[in-house]
Amino acid sequence: MQCLDRSRKPPAPPIGQLAMRGSGGFALVVLGLTFWEPCARAALVVSINDHVTNQVLADYVSVDLDWWGADGTPEAGSGGGWAGCNALDLDLTNPMLNSAVRAFGQHGGLLRIGGSLGNSVRYEMGGLTHKECTSPVPFRNRSVVRCLNESRWDSLYHFATTAGLGMIWGLSFPYNSSAPGHWNATNPEAFLRYSAATGKRLYGIELGEEMAPMPGTANFTGLLAAYRSLKSLMRRVWPDAAHRPITLGPCVGMDDETPSLPSYAFLREFV
Repeated sequence: MQCLDRSRKPPAPPIGQLAMRGSGGFALVVLGLTFWEPCARAALVVSINDHVTNQVLADYVSVDLDWWGADGTPEAGSGGGWAGCNALDLDLTNPMLNSAVRAFGQHGGLLRIGGSLGNSVRYEMGGLTHKECTSPVPFRNRSVVRCLNESRWDSLYHFATTAGLGMIWGLSFPYNSSAPGHWNATNPEAFLRYSAATGKRLYGIELGEEMAPMPGTANFTGLLAAYRSLKSLMRRVWPDAAHRPITLGPCVGMDDETPSLPSYAFLREFV
């Protein structure tokens, strides 16, 4: 276990040293991963019969903001509407909410923003017009609109960091129309560059949401290529490794593994 000064970010992990988050929550998986712990904070230790089997971040217990919309809208989730409770609509000035989040942040923790609609989110940044940002995007046989502008992103960041929470961002995965299965990084890059230019310190970036394509397919090749591109892009956007977010992924859903493949075949091939 290594000690991490919370005012600095850990260097990007080497290839194969990634974190994974499933739709049921955030988890650090043992794939040669280097675990980091804030200085002067105890690690969370997993032990069986006094034998330490694992250690995870002291900030492991964290919270999430999703993109689901209100009931009766195309953006409503299968589990019900999230009216007023998603990343775009949540009242970030609510005194009770801020009090609760600050109490939580006193003990560390992370705020992860992402979710099932994450790949449908557009960022009104880098020259993307409001009309372009709010144009519908296909999602599960419907069309949805999820547009994040600069001021809302500024507010979300202020909300989290004021409470003492680090931030993990689920970066969207728009497809490249000229290369099936491949990532169009233009708009996500604009988000990253705006974040860096405005001095935002993110704990980590994950790419794509609930993606576990069949190994050997164009989508699988495209996902691997996208992660390589993201790593290279973040080195350019944050040249100083001390300020660079770590790369997290792949982000798979709880039932996204292909049933005909042996258990965890996607993860083994990805790593």
